[in-house]
Parts: sequence; C-alpha cells; structure tokens
Amino acid sequence: MLKFFRLGDRRIASDHRLTRATSSLVGLALAALTANAALGAEATAVFSIPAGTLDDTLARFSRQAGITLAYDPRLVSGRHSAGLEGRYTATTGLDQLLGGTHLTYRRLANGGYAIVAPPAVDAVVSPPRLDADTPTTLPELLVVGRKSLNADIPRSRDDIQPYRVATDRDIANAQVASIEDFMRSRATGNASAIALSQAPVLNRGSARSAINLGGFGVNQTLVLVDGRRMPSLPAAGDLLQPDLNAIAPGDVERIEVLTSSASGIYGSGAVGGVVNVVLKRPSAGLELVSTSRVSDQGDSRRWGLEGRWGGTSRSGATRAVLTVSYAEDAGLRVGDRDFIRQAFGETGPVSVKLNIVVPSQIDGAGPPLPSYIVSDEERFDRRLSQDGLGTLQSLLTRTRTSSALASVRHSFTPRFEVFLDALHLANRGAAAGPWLQQQRRVFVDVGANGNPYPQGIYVNLPTSGSAGVSSTDIASDRVTLGAIARLPAGWSANLDLTAARARVKTSAFDLVDTDTFLAETGVDLFAGIDGLKAALAQYPTSATTSVLNNRMTDLSARLAGPFFETGAGTATLSLLIETRREHMPSSGEPDAEVAEQTQWVRSGYAELRAPITRLDAPFSLARGLELQLAGRVDRFNITTPLNDFGAKVFFEDTQVRWRRSTGTVTVGAKAQPIDGLALRASYSTGYLPPSPSQLQVVSYVDRFGSSVSDPKRPGDFLGPFRVLMGGSATLRSERARTYSAGLVVTPDRLDGLRVSIDFSRTEKHDEIASPLNGGYEELFVLEDVYPGIMRRAPLTAADIAKGYTVGAVEFFDGSLRNVGFSRADTIDLDLDYQRDTAMGQFSPYARATWRLSGVRRGSVLNAPYQTVGVLDGPLAFRLDAGLDWTGKAWTAGINLQFYSDYRTRYAGNDLFSTLQSAVARTVQGADTIPSQTYVDGYIARSFGSKGSQTVIRLGVRNLMGQRPPPVVIPLTTTYSVSNVTDQGIGYSAYGDPRGRRFELVLRRQF
Repeated sequence: MLKFFRLGDRRIASDHRLTRATSSLVGLALAALTANAALGAEATAVFSIPAGTLDDTLARFSRQAGITLAYDPRLVSGRHSAGLEGRYTATTGLDQLLGGTHLTYRRLANGGYAIVAPPAVDAVVSPPRLDADTPTTLPELLVVGRKSLNADIPRSRDDIQPYRVATDRDIANAQVASIEDFMRSRATGNASAIALSQAPVLNRGSARSAINLGGFGVNQTLVLVDGRRMPSLPAAGDLLQPDLNAIAPGDVERIEVLTSSASGIYGSGAVGGVVNVVLKRPSAGLELVSTSRVSDQGDSRRWGLEGRWGGTSRSGATRAVLTVSYAEDAGLRVGDRDFIRQAFGETGPVSVKLNIVVPSQIDGAGPPLPSYIVSDEERFDRRLSQDGLGTLQSLLTRTRTSSALASVRHSFTPRFEVFLDALHLANRGAAAGPWLQQQRRVFVDVGANGNPYPQGIYVNLPTSGSAGVSSTDIASDRVTLGAIARLPAGWSANLDLTAARARVKTSAFDLVDTDTFLAETGVDLFAGIDGLKAALAQYPTSATTSVLNNRMTDLSARLAGPFFETGAGTATLSLLIETRREHMPSSGEPDAEVAEQTQWVRSGYAELRAPITRLDAPFSLARGLELQLAGRVDRFNITTPLNDFGAKVFFEDTQVRWRRSTGTVTVGAKAQPIDGLALRASYSTGYLPPSPSQLQVVSYVDRFGSSVSDPKRPGDFLGPFRVLMGGSATLRSERARTYSAGLVVTPDRLDGLRVSIDFSRTEKHDEIASPLNGGYEELFVLEDVYPGIMRRAPLTAADIAKGYTVGAVEFFDGSLRNVGFSRADTIDLDLDYQRDTAMGQFSPYARATWRLSGVRRGSVLNAPYQTVGVLDGPLAFRLDAGLDWTGKAWTAGINLQFYSDYRTRYAGNDLFSTLQSAVARTVQGADTIPSQTYVDGYIARSFGSKGSQTVIRLGVRNLMGQRPPPVVIPLTTTYSVSNVTDQGIGYSAYGDPRGRRFELVLRRQF
C-alpha cells in the first residue's frame, strides 16, 4: 500500500474595500511583482528534522516542504534517517534525507514525489504505476501532513474515469479573470451558452458563476472547492450552484473536471459531472501579484491584487497559510460598442431625439417642431438613446470581488494533527438599465405634456442621462475544523466539521411607471430636452431589497487504508459517513414569498481501488488491470412549508416533507495490454433530488374549459373543475447513468506524447416536467396514460339517460411528474506533447469535444427532439488548442478556441417552440449563427534566483480582434421568445464584445 503526505491548501477572504491610498502603497511594493506565468523555480524551505525512523522523518519532511510524498510502508519499514537541518529545495532535501537508505524518488504529475526502490529491488515491494502522469491508487484522505486539504481522492487525467485536469500553469496561460471565464473558454465539456454577467439587466447585476457540464443544466453540475461542498446560494424556492467567481484564478492549484454522472462518489447533484477546484497552499515565503487588463479601445478596465503567504514553525509542527485577493472590473456599456446597435435597430427606435411614431402623419397644422423632435418616419433619429435603455445600459456587469483563505495546521505527533481552515468569498455586481417601465410607444393625450396636436399621439421617449441601477451581492463563508490520525497497519482516519453560510443581497431598481411620471410631473415633452432632464433628476425613485441566507453544517468521518493484497500490489479501501444540513430561513419579507427550507442528507460511501494483474505480466487484455468500485447511499429529508392556501385543501399538514433514500455506484477498470497503451471503461450513476420549489403545490379552479369537448361524453364540454398544479411531494429523484470507454496512448518511441480518446453516453430518466404541455385536449390522452391523473364525478341519472359511461371531469392532477428523458453522446479528445530541444521545451496541446447527439423528450405526448447545435443547447463541436514554449528565462504561448456554428432555432418540437423558432429566424434573417475562432497569446520573462523571483507577463486575448457574430433576436417578440441564450444582448455569447484585450501581470516571490 502506498502512503501519501501532503500539506495544506485553502483560503479565507476579506471583502473590505481597498482605498486608493492602500492600493497605491501596495502598487509601490509590487514594482517588481510577479506574473501568473512563472513556472519554473523550485522553492526552498528551512528544515528542522531530527534523526529517527524513515517513516517519521518523511512525514515531517512533507509538512515542512509542503509537498506530496507517496510510498509503500513496507519499503521504509525498518529504515532510519539521519534527519535534515538547514535550507534545501525539495529535491536536494530528499537526496539528503534518503542518503544511505538505498531508496530513490520520482516526480509525480501533481508536483509531489514517490519514494521508490531502485530497479534491483523486487517490483512487488516497490509501488506500481508511479510514472509522472499516473496517479497512485491510494486515497489522498490517508494523507497526514498533506500539502492540500483536498478531501477528495487525487484525480488524474489517466484515472479509470476520464478526468480532465487543468494545472495552475494552464490557468495562468489562459489569462482569465475568473474560474467561470476559464471553464467557458478552455473547458470544452462545459455547455454553458451564456454567463449571467453577459445579461446584466435581466440578472439584476448578478455575476455569479454558472457551469453546465454535459448540457443537462447548471443545477446538475456539482461544484466542489478542495473536495468539499460550498454552501448553495439561496434563491426563491431553490438552492443554486455555489459561486466560484470570487476565487482569484492565481489562487488555484488545479481544476479537476469529470463529465460523467458521479453520485456514487460525490453524492447528489453530480448528474452532468463534477468540478473540483483545488486551492494553492504556499509552503513558505510570500508571493505578491498585480494584474491589469484593458481593451484596445481603452475601456473595460480590470485590475487586481493577490497575496499568498506560507510559514512553518521552527519545529515544523505548525504551519500557517494566508491568501488574499481583490479585483475590480469596470464592465462595459452598450454605447461602448458600435456593432451592438444592430440589435437595437428597430423601426421607430428610442433614440437621442423624441421620435413620434404613431400616427406617422399628424392631422392638423401644429406648431413648428423643436430640433430634438422627429415626426417623419423616414428621418427618424436612429442613434441609441443616452439612457439605461440605450448607450448607458450595461452590456457586461460591473464587478468587485474579494477573497481570503486562512489555514493553520498543527502536528502534536507525527501521527496526529489538527487543522482549522477558513474561506471567504465575496462577489458584487451592478448593472444599469431602463429608468421607465415603458419608453416605446408612449401615449400622450391631447393637451397633455405639451402635446401641440389636436389628437393623441405615440412617442418613443428617451430618458436622457437617467438609468436605473440594480446590484447583487454574494458572500460565501466556510470554516472547517478537522483532525487527522495515522493508525496502525497503514490506516488513516479523518474527522471534519464544517460550518458555512451563503448570503445573497439583491437591490432591484423599481422601474418608474411612465404614465404616473408624466401625470405627476406634467413635463412638457415638446419644450426642449432640458425640462425633461430636470423632471427625471427630481423624480423620487426606490429599490426593492431582498436578503436571503443559507446555512450549512457538515460533519464527516473518513477511514482509509490497505484492505488486502493482490498479486499486483495493495488494494485500498476508503470509507465515509457524513451528515449535511442546509437551512434557508424565511426572508421575513411578506412580498418576497420565500418560505423556510431545510435539506438534511445522511450519507455512507465506500470506494475500493485494487490492482489485479502486474504490469510486467505477458501480453493480455488484462495486463496491468486495475479495478475501481464505489458505492454511496444518501438519505434525503427536505422540508418546506405549504405556501399556498388552496393547496391546503388537499393536505392536512402545513408542510411538505420529502424523504427518500438513493443508492448510486461507480464501477470501472483500466488495463495496459501493451506498453504505451491503456484501455479504460466505467459505468457510473447519478441523481438529483427535487428542489423545494418542485415540491410546492398550487391549486385553482379552472372556469375556462367550456370550449373543449370531452371525447368520452360526446356533446358535452368541460365545465369548471379543480386543477392541481405546481410541484408534488410524490416526485422521485431524477436519475442518470453514464457509460464511458476510452484509451490512453503514450508511445515509448515518441517520448512526451500523450493522446486520450473517450466516448461517453449519459442517459437521464425520471426527469421532472409537467405532463401537460399543450391545451386541455391533452387531458383525455393523459387519462389513459396515467391512471388516477383525472377524477370524474359519479354517473348521474341524467348522464345515463344521455348514454354516457363516465361522469364529468371534476379534478385533474397536472402537477409535476417524473416523465422526461434525455441522452447525450460525446467524444472527448486530449493531446499533449512535450519536446525538449536546444531552444527550450515546446508543448503543443489540443482539447476537443464532439457532441454526437443530444436527445430529450419532455413528455410522453411529445416525440424526442435534438438539443445540440441550437440557441438553447450545447454546441456540436468545440476545440481548445495551442503551443507553449519554455526557455531558461522566457516563456511564450499561443492558443486557439473554436466554436462551431449553431442553428437559429430552439430545442423542442411542440407548437410553442416551433413558433419561437420561426420568429427567431425571421428576426435574425439567417438560419445559422456562424462558427467562431479566437486566438490568444502571451509572453513572460522571469528574473532572479530560485525562491526570490520576479516575473513580468504580457498577454493578449483575441489577438486578431475578431468580433462575435451579431445576434439580433430581441427579448420580446410576437411570441415572447425567452432569454435562454444570447437573445437580447446583441452578439453571440460564445464571444466577447470587448474585442482585443491586453493583460499585464507582475509577480514577485520573496
């Protein structure tokens, strides 16, 4: 069995605003600051390790160096070390520590080291599979003194399941402003079509992240930080995906992404996949980072500061980490980009001048019109109005983010340590939007507001200089207290207690009623623009504020260690029991209609990793076979009040209680039939429980069905009957299963090349949807499909006399049911190659995702339909490829992102979706939105020696200055097309309206 040692990784955030004086002072300190690209220098640390057993000295070394160590306990048993005193790098320290032990080490892909025997030692004793890109099978939770507090087993791109792992170098080279920015631009498996910050007004300035793996929905992608859950964000009737956008990209050590159902390991919500963000834990020293970004037009400025410090006591028993970050982004306005105006170029626009739009010809001879009034439709002023509906409207959200991590660890003995870890994230977004409720086709009556005509007219009314500002503040806090104990026989135990809170404060500008404004101010619209401006400035406005909280507690106990021996090595077993509670109290605001909600889940989990056959066995498909078996049982208890009076007619209780137990599994295998070729396959399941809003029931009496004929009562029509609508407490969890198979090629003859190809199929069933998608004619079809969905009155004598065999409809259960089905077929390709030359190291790479098919059926009454390559679905193909070069002091790289075209239509085959698509195509004037290609580049230079280094990095995003394709589908059309993708923002959301942007990063290590 292998042991791992790895040291702490976490952060605490502070949201105090930096003053200009403070930022100036810090700016002076950052004169030599560092860039996120620096990669290369091996840090030194001061060691104080007394002589002792090799097992104990290695444990102390891992803590003081802040690195991962992996080894077989049998390999070090009975060996001693002379200890270590002084300042060393990790490699020179290991050389000294292992002196005389006849052992050596290898570098692992995660930056750690594996202690191994020289080739002369029996391969059964030395740990198998310790190549640089191959993880060991031992769960990281066995680690005492590990660098990272990541609670999950360390995952690798060569794992049994097809994980994709982005390193801190990948993130730095991407020049991203947030985790979501990286996932949208570089993670090809992410199906999110639009970020909330790209629709600022609709989202009230919210800039939270939204990651959608597999295209099944944001709520079906599980997000973890250091392998642990963050508190869900509270919303009306729901708990949403946690926000990652306050985490500075420079604080991330790696991002692990799995696009498979994985509830058998991670629990609820892991339907489309899992994202685990592992934070950096500096082992020693101080690092300061300054980042500045600006577009080539001089706007959309962003600046940020980061600081990371790690220290260890003289004895090495206590270790502390502190990281902080702060960033501001100015966002972008509609008026900052000329090409966006195409989306607002409607006939008779709201413009700088007052356009009279109806009637086009004014009856009677009115007085001469002032210069700012236009009544001739052919001469309409088509410039955007200088207000919140026009040039002042937010195109990208203005944001302010901050974060902090504080972590303290103390080892009482080499076999027992405790830790306290605190993380704080804060994200504030603000957006400017319309000031009046209605500015198009505003009716001005005869004699009102200076109307000089003998008739009422319609005008498009600008609110020059006025905009309504809305904002959303998100704060997430998590504190974890834990203890780790190394037990006999190589076992390890870990006990964690986590308390967390998420708070969402929304301040929504209350749009001013246009008619009320005109009536109360009596402003003369025809006397000049200055009078209108004065009336706007003096008119009182208000905002509606909502504050929602969610509190989470999580208690977990883990046990892991060697379970049994096989002919190829040691099988390891990981066990977990956990209880987690999330509670969202009532908002306390009578108009908010946000009821108290509680979710309580108790879980048990086990994962077995077992090497079955040896790698040095003769050729066979089972050569180097390794098995993975994981299972989990979750017991959910969701409680929420019945908040509708009518629903209580059907239920005696005043609360909805949903209790279910769900079991999920992950089964996988990997083999290496020949050197350089690994085959892998897995089967995994996932689930998503109903949200509190889906459990709420609403009932009413329908009095509008008289025009619908009852086919079972010829000549009779539906009369008033009670309909049960909304959610249902009888819902089951949505279920999913993923089949995955692939291969990994690492040919010996082309050292440094790695290619992986994986096919996956994810099938979802029991999706929650309404059984009634059309008119009431569907009721009678559903009556035969779902027994009991309709209740009829007893036959009366009058019914029998008419020849009827059934009574009149008196009740229909139209509440949500588990009726939907989805399937997604995907191929993922990863290619990496490293080539060392006299000119430096060249590293080409490529990541591609093909979505072969995406099928969904929302109801038994509808045929399946395709969801890939449409406005509200994932793209058919995405590519992220590039080339990095690393020299002695210079690094440089170029990257290309490709997004395939997609159709100007919406998924769905019902009548309403068909009408939506027809309107979208007509307004857009094209059947497809063209494909997009964007190119980024960077260059960096490092100065100084190891442990005291300065790095300067210059990067350019969208090097060619490509504009995203225009999308001119407005928010409101004849059929009220909803804002599900890039509709209403003026451009394809896969692009960025800022165009070419420059980034300067300065980083300094002390």
